Amino acid sequence: MNNFISEDFLQVLEEHRKMCEREGKLDEAEQAKKRLKELRKIEEQHKRELLESTHKKEMKALENAHKQEVKEMLNKWNQIIMPNFENEASLIELELKKK
Repeated sequence: MNNFISEDFLQVLEEHRKMCEREGKLDEAEQAKKRLKELRKIEEQHKRELLESTHKKEMKALENAHKQEVKEMLNKWNQIIMPNFENEASLIELELKKK
């Protein structure tokens, strides 16, 4: 079965169910009702899986962005902040030695 059930098909099946009820074909109407329930359940599951897949992709993208941000921050720390801190510390140490 296709993973996507069209709303048009569900609507046609619902109309068929109603027509069978009107015509007194209760067994056929009940079969159509059961089939509609099954198809809606399948469609609901498909939508849930699609949503979960989309969510996982978004989470992976966010994780990757976060990793990149941390990497950039660590690079900045190692290349700019730590050397400046070490220079400042050396200057303060020299001033303290002079005093």
